[in-house]
Amino acid sequence: MTSSRAALQMCSAVAAFVLGASDAECQVRQQGSTSSTRSALVYHGRTSFFVNTPNGWVIDDSEAARAQGPIAVFYRRGESWRSGDAVMYANVLTLLGTAPNALATTIDAEVARWSAAAGDAVVTALVDIRTDTGEAAKVRKFVSRSRRTHEVVAYVRNGSTVPILVVLARSEEALVDAYPDFVRLVKSYAPGPLVRK
Repeated sequence: MTSSRAALQMCSAVAAFVLGASDAECQVRQQGSTSSTRSALVYHGRTSFFVNTPNGWVIDDSEAARAQGPIAVFYRRGESWRSGDAVMYANVLTLLGTAPNALATTIDAEVARWSAAAGDAVVTALVDIRTDTGEAAKVRKFVSRSRRTHEVVAYVRNGSTVPILVVLARSEEALVDAYPDFVRLVKSYAPGPLVRK
């Protein structure tokens, strides 16, 4: 077993204890806020997962950020959720069904919803991103020129839920610039313990 996997299992055990004592609906717990790698435990309902905030980015789980819908948002140091040319966020979807293709069904429903909301939507399947713990994140790119929206979403199945990590940009150039940090965020994804109620 690698030392990083052992450390992740230790963090999961500690997190299970912490989460069992919490009745918060959604929350972020951070460690190492002064180190070069900052791990956060993100949870919503009974689902939790770990991510590492990319260098140069901050994580915000304030009420103001969550009022927009995501359970945690990321933006570059010196910018904000509202002003950043590119921002990232984490959220959790409910898996549609239990069949082996339930993740594909859930992604298809998201694509249909997004396409209905933006008449000029162009949706492209991108290469999966493999997380450091071995999960395959399915990746879709959503573009709407009329809404000036460029978005890439990574979907990871976690039991009956689908944690998503998203990079949202105001332009294609801003998306291209932020994409390497987004890939680092997705690769850092690791499932957390089941949240006890």
